[in-house]
Amino acid sequence: MNARPASTQRGLTFIEVVVATAVLAGLATMVLGTLSFMETASLRQKHRLNAAEVAHRVIAQFLDDPDKLPDKSLPIQQGEHLYRFILREEILVTEEGDARGLRRGAGRIANDLPAEEQLRNMLARVTVQVYLDDPSAPIDTSAPMADLVRIYGTLSLADEDAIMKRLLKLVDLINTQRAGTGRSQPSNAPPRRP
Repeated sequence: MNARPASTQRGLTFIEVVVATAVLAGLATMVLGTLSFMETASLRQKHRLNAAEVAHRVIAQFLDDPDKLPDKSLPIQQGEHLYRFILREEILVTEEGDARGLRRGAGRIANDLPAEEQLRNMLARVTVQVYLDDPSAPIDTSAPMADLVRIYGTLSLADEDAIMKRLLKLVDLINTQRAGTGRSQPSNAPPRRP
């Protein structure tokens, strides 16, 4: 009867090794997930800043000379990425005041308003939405990255030629609309410029 002496050193069991490995793998996954989230958030913020810059440039060009806007069907490069934009101009039509006498302007698309109404209401709102033009991007490209709105006086543009173009376009539109309805044109209409 030889009895073996009891071992005083204790080793790790297989289950303890598996549990420790699983805990380490879970911690590593959490750290990598956090880093990935931070990288995506940083990329999203970079795209928002680029899109805001594109929106500012488009609005500035629109207010300077709407005829020289970039082609809406082509993307605009900002930094290393491409962006596309949608521009919408609305005339702010003054609505009746409420019980307190406050009046507000409701946006109406300029092409849907008669020219005389456009001439009466001299405030307009231009809205530019900018989208990332990269379907392989790890962020949502269906939502606008920037949505910028400016309200401006249609006759307070810096360039006198732009004001004259806008007024002549409205006069031509009034004449066209009156000719289409059979109403006579006023004799005091300004002469049309080529």
